[in-house]
Amino acid sequence: MERMQVEFDPPGMGTARVPNPISGSGTLAVREDGIEVVGHKSRDVSFLGALGVVASILVGAWFQLGVPIILGLASAIIAIAGAVRFTGKKRIEVVYPWKAVRSVRYDDPRNALVLLIKGAKPKGELFIRQPKGSPLHDEMQRRLAGKG
Repeated sequence: MERMQVEFDPPGMGTARVPNPISGSGTLAVREDGIEVVGHKSRDVSFLGALGVVASILVGAWFQLGVPIILGLASAIIAIAGAVRFTGKKRIEVVYPWKAVRSVRYDDPRNALVLLIKGAKPKGELFIRQPKGSPLHDEMQRRLAGKG
């Protein structure tokens, strides 16, 4: 299968499993030795942003500052954290061997093919925007049919 342009779209947080951090536009190629993925790994600072918001609210309440000051400070922290999150991406190239691709499923609400990656880094569920029944979806099911 030829290299294809794809959109990696992990959820903000996992429910049953940790999402793979590869996100945004990239490429994917199915090879004999595995799956070659080129994309961007997000440097997640959302936890720091949330911590900053909580800290600013607590400090504001402690000193009994007015609500507009607290909201302004919280908004500034969120904006800075968001800017760092969306600009703080680094390019990543990885070949996941077939033994690391443990399962494939389709996530209807996200319109995404989901590959479970274990035993290789970065690990987790890799979300790839694809229509159900796409050639990539069919190829992944065929390749992983013997696993389980």
